[in-house]
Amino acid sequence: MFSYKGFIAEVDYDDNAETFYGSVVNANTIMSFRGTEVAELKASFADVVDSYLGDCERDGIDPEKPFSGKITVRLTPVLHRKVAIKAAARKESMNQYLEDLIARDTADIEMRAPGLG
Repeated sequence: MFSYKGFIAEVDYDDNAETFYGSVVNANTIMSFRGTEVAELKASFADVVDSYLGDCERDGIDPEKPFSGKITVRLTPVLHRKVAIKAAARKESMNQYLEDLIARDTADIEMRAPGLG
């Protein structure tokens, strides 16, 4: 993974084509890129992000803001009640309880891209 202007790329390698390919993982807009060498891959990633931002500016629309920190989680009423009970027992808000729970569950993920973690 690496990042550029707040956008994060996930990269894979196609052994048959001997090509790296990647996509932006923190935007709804599909942004994909490729390269046969790492430098070419990174340049292609920067180009696709810059192109997206340029298109947004040209069209007068706001680009997506990667990872605002806000998400919507839909729970069943029973699970919602269980979360409320657990959070209250810990003297935490439900948001804080869920954030702590998710942080513990994702602690093993190594964040190498700048601005993450």
